[in-house]
Amino acid sequence: MRFSSLLAVFAHPDDESLAAGGLLAQHAASGTRTAVVTAA
Repeated sequence: MRFSSLLAVFAHPDDESLAAGGLLAQHAASGTRTAVVTAA
């Protein structure tokens, strides 16, 4: 599935690397505009 943009929202600063880091990296590498928001 190809997305033009992807926004990921996490509660803690390390959650993106533990929960979805690989998925975010894969989409970013494929050219998807990727943003991460952390609400700490």
